[in-house]
Amino acid sequence: MLNVIEKVLVLQDLDLFRFAYSEHLALLASICRETEVGNEIILFREGEDCKRFHLLISGEVALETGGEVTESVKQGGLDTWSFFSESPYSCTARAVTECKLLTVSFEEMADLLTAEPEFCWAVLKYLARLGREK
Repeated sequence: MLNVIEKVLVLQDLDLFRFAYSEHLALLASICRETEVGNEIILFREGEDCKRFHLLISGEVALETGGEVTESVKQGGLDTWSFFSESPYSCTARAVTECKLLTVSFEEMADLLTAEPEFCWAVLKYLARLGREK
């Protein structure tokens, strides 16, 4: 199991948090739960309510839409848009290999982003840039 400092180091490597301060990542790390899953495990299904944010820190996850693999993820957020837009999952996430993830509930992330406006701004800045690239 990772301690808070190790989680911060992992979170710093994720593009989603590239504009965030270490102090904010420490707060996020303190509420993230570490999860390990085996291959072929379904993390969430397309159309289900998005209640948790999944950050893949090792392994590989296939994202499938309509039964077809649309993307392979080896690190980072899984279905980030659904989480931040409070929408149902837009895809199914299936572990292709053994995976290690950090997860946080929608309520906990919302509380953190509300309490820490600078962290909220850092995440928004990343999402805005990502949206412009698409």
